[in-house]
Amino acid sequence: MIYILFSLIFFILIFAFFAKNMRKDSSYMSKEEAKEILGVHDLATKEDITTAFNTLMKKNHPDVGGSKYLAQKIIIAKKTLIDE
Repeated sequence: MIYILFSLIFFILIFAFFAKNMRKDSSYMSKEEAKEILGVHDLATKEDITTAFNTLMKKNHPDVGGSKYLAQKIIIAKKTLIDE
């Protein structure tokens, strides 16, 4: 009985560890990294973030010769700062 209980606890801990680390996929970005990409300061408002996003997307959008990778990073940075 104790073996089953310890096994269950072990699997729960392993699952929790992997579930936490699985969220760090290609769309995961820290707030610090997002602020650095958009070039905004710690106390930036939603309007500041949106303005920085629009300025960067005008320069880096794939339709105007920009990189898809950079555009994706800029979009993720905006979502990281505004949505959360």
